[in-house]
Amino acid sequence: MASRANQFGFSEIVSSPQIKNIPLSFAPHQQRREIDETFDYRYSQLPLVFARLIREGHLDESLLSGLSEEKREIIRSFLAFGAKG
Repeated sequence: MASRANQFGFSEIVSSPQIKNIPLSFAPHQQRREIDETFDYRYSQLPLVFARLIREGHLDESLLSGLSEEKREIIRSFLAFGAKG
């Protein structure tokens, strides 16, 4: 999985020190769920994860500049969808 994420340029973003700390102030089962959702590194879930991290202020969209325009558009569409709901 790591090699696939690296192949598409996601590993540099995921491991970036510029991703801000995520507060963990939930009960244990909620904390586990939150961590699992926030750090779901499956390739198919990365656009959702990046959109969520951007929306919550933990990731700056400018860090995604190394991704293709197509991938950034997918992430932007998730951001727009989240803003409507």
